[in-house]
Amino acid sequence: MKTEAQIEAFIPGVVIFDPAVLSRFIAEHCPDDSNVFEIFVEQSNIGSLAVQSGAVVPMYPIPEENYVFRLRDERMRPFEQSNEAVFRYEDIPLNVVSGLLLIADLHALMDWDPEFFLNYKARLSDRLGNNDYLDIEPGFYSLSITGFNQLGAELSQNVYQLGVTAVESLPAVPNGANFDRWDFRIERL
Repeated sequence: MKTEAQIEAFIPGVVIFDPAVLSRFIAEHCPDDSNVFEIFVEQSNIGSLAVQSGAVVPMYPIPEENYVFRLRDERMRPFEQSNEAVFRYEDIPLNVVSGLLLIADLHALMDWDPEFFLNYKARLSDRLGNNDYLDIEPGFYSLSITGFNQLGAELSQNVYQLGVTAVESLPAVPNGANFDRWDFRIERL
């Protein structure tokens, strides 16, 4: 089971999604456009619905850098606050049906390619460094995102811990939660 993904964001932002869930959402709500990001921004009701339904988790703007995403089951290993944590956002809805969670820069939404994403593992050789995947059991999750700047032997590493807690129904995006106001940037030490 793959629980760590590494990407290089070529565009300042990242999205997290199950390709089957997001593809179904796009087919239903914006089938005639490949620039889904533009629709989500210009028609904020559709963008909000995509987030609330667990179809996509947007993280932007974040700098064009290299990032590590680590999946963690918070029921098995609860979160413990540490000095390295830069931020933590909780209770984000995430819907997984395929067992695959993709991490990609915003290009995935700006030039949506359902054939590529729906056949992601079979097309791994076609992928660029701006996307990767994690294996996850299908289900509804309450997602937390914690940003860390970890110091390594030679350089610092930008790490996002994706804490998942299986739930019976998707959590409502909390009042005051606003992806436009949440700051997902990890400052260099």
